[in-house]
Amino acid sequence: MKFFFRAEGYKKGIVYSILFSAIAKLTAFLNIALIAYIFGTNGQSDVYFFILNAIQLISFLISVMESTVIIPESMRLREQVGKDESMLFVNYFFKLYFIIGIIVTIIIFINPLFLFSHFSGFNRALLSENKYLLYGSPLLLLLIIYSNLLSEVLSSYMYFTTPMIVNIINNITSVVFLLSTHKCLGILSVLLGLMIGYLINILFLVYHLISSLGWKFRFPGYSLTSAVKKNLLYAHIGNITGFIYNYFGLYLLSFLGTGVVSAMSYGKRLSDVPNHVICGQFSSVLGIKFNNEFARGDLVSLNNTLVRGLKILLFIVTPIATYSFLFSDNIIHLLLARGAFNAFSIKESSLFFKYFILCLPFIAINTVMARFFMSIQHVRFSSAIQILFAISNVILLLFLIHTYKEIGYVLSFLFSYFLITIIYLYINFRFIKYIDYFSVFIYLIKVFIINIILGYVVYSMIHILFHQLLWNLFFGFLFYFILLIFLNSLFSINTDIRFFIIEKLKKIIL
Repeated sequence: MKFFFRAEGYKKGIVYSILFSAIAKLTAFLNIALIAYIFGTNGQSDVYFFILNAIQLISFLISVMESTVIIPESMRLREQVGKDESMLFVNYFFKLYFIIGIIVTIIIFINPLFLFSHFSGFNRALLSENKYLLYGSPLLLLLIIYSNLLSEVLSSYMYFTTPMIVNIINNITSVVFLLSTHKCLGILSVLLGLMIGYLINILFLVYHLISSLGWKFRFPGYSLTSAVKKNLLYAHIGNITGFIYNYFGLYLLSFLGTGVVSAMSYGKRLSDVPNHVICGQFSSVLGIKFNNEFARGDLVSLNNTLVRGLKILLFIVTPIATYSFLFSDNIIHLLLARGAFNAFSIKESSLFFKYFILCLPFIAINTVMARFFMSIQHVRFSSAIQILFAISNVILLLFLIHTYKEIGYVLSFLFSYFLITIIYLYINFRFIKYIDYFSVFIYLIKVFIINIILGYVVYSMIHILFHQLLWNLFFGFLFYFILLIFLNSLFSINTDIRFFIIEKLKKIIL
């Protein structure tokens, strides 16, 4: 058990957290694949994914307090005041989350059919057939926000891998429940399995907090400082707009016909895997490092960490995005094309996956920059960025979905993310002059050009040499990886990764 419940340094934290996050996402994918196999893309799966996406949007709106305010402030209190004061501060939000969960539950339980029929494009008959999904949604919300807060608290103590390991248990529990009960419970088995998995997750995390950190769940009266209240306000202003554009897009999709919401969910969740496994974990560890360097006033190291971290991240995620875009049909066909997942499901899911995955490099930049702004206590920049992104996205959604239907939904995100990467240049030149974001932006353009050329060369070559789906994917990935490493060794596209590979090869050879 000590292996699972131990703190790590930053380098080990990145490696281990990415490794265990990958395993967690693999088990989560198994859950998605089973849902696709059993239910495909139909009305009941649309209602389930609509509810799940809506709940996750609300949970993100609530949980944004963690990375923007709660964790940075709790770390400051721990260093400058003491551990007990830090615990009291975090416990205040445990109590607040419970109150929020109870309020949302009461609101939804009063008349869920009325609520969801007015805030989605589904008819009342379909919603009535799946009413138990509606009743279960607020309970899932409460479990998700508690799980998120517990995971963030552990990460702040440099327990980067423990939440990932517990998530693996969560996903396995959900899969087992789905397999054993789907015949009698239908799509409700998916929601119940998820809830049971999150409950087990929370119990493990609470046990870890108490046993490893000596956490005391005490809830006396606690008053937030004016600075914390102001940061909470800034954080929520930006994220309320984020909630609006995400929910608005989901709302419009629910009018496009049966199976579209499900197909979007399958495509997006697959495209989110590298985002969560690599970008999310990478930025989480970098965020803790940003906090410590800013607390020391070491702006040189802060800039170095930001620039090098972003360049390493872009070197990793850009080829993943390019490869996945080019081979999207093959990937969806290999992973999901079985059972109730028919030709329509494959076509629609592939379309969403293809364009969502192109957002990956821009999401990587946005995720790290958001962590950076939080660490230097400039939450207003993150809020301003989110407001601009929301305005851009809503305008594009209205035009593009009306004109291009499903593909317009994804293109609105892609264009908005690209706009944000440019706005970061203005913030750099105008307000935060001690960081070299311009070099990151130029690097993004460079790696995109390299990967577009390399990707199309590999794609064309593979489709001439191989005609079987599995061989296309395997040798496409293999050739792409080998050529990219070779080009990096020749032209030092990323010196950190080049040095890392050389050192590993020396150890193997010698």
